[in-house]
Amino acid sequence: MAVFLFYPRLHDGACLTFVTANLPDDAAALRHAGLVLEDHGSAETVTVWQGERLVGAVGVAHLTSPSRGSLLLVENCFFQAETYSLALRAAGFAVSCASSEAQALAHLGRHVPAAALVDLDLGEGPSYAVAETLETLDTPFLFVTGYDRAVLPARWRHIGHVGKPATGVHLVDAVERLLARTASHNPAPRLHQAPYPLTV
Repeated sequence: MAVFLFYPRLHDGACLTFVTANLPDDAAALRHAGLVLEDHGSAETVTVWQGERLVGAVGVAHLTSPSRGSLLLVENCFFQAETYSLALRAAGFAVSCASSEAQALAHLGRHVPAAALVDLDLGEGPSYAVAETLETLDTPFLFVTGYDRAVLPARWRHIGHVGKPATGVHLVDAVERLLARTASHNPAPRLHQAPYPLTV
């Protein structure tokens, strides 16, 4: 593993921040640069360095559309949201983040994701408003929370549960299992062959 530095640059070349990540090789670093670019909406390119060596750059034109569906991540801790969203995007998902209940509900009013990941405590104690809305929309979701499943109200104990602290890898695995389980419970409708017409 090596330390890579990522510099999101504006259209005029200015760079206001940088991001670091430990990654196995240049190819992984350039893939990660695409995720950094997505996270910095005003940037046009991200240059990648390892020490004093320029690895390369990724521009907006290099980005491809995620193919595995959209996810809503409801998480109020910036660092956890960043870790989770980068891992999910690297796995091919389109991720929208909400840091509050109000943001999550507003997002769901505009767009229904393929699945959602919901932290129960967004700063004011446990709340189930987002879970109730997702249930109404028939959208599969997981709780990603520091609360133990045993302390959840009985109504919500059947929902998948990822305990914090969790890594991005754990979250990707949990989402893949959730979507696979949902697909198996909702198989594609069978096509029934119409009977042959009777001839007289």
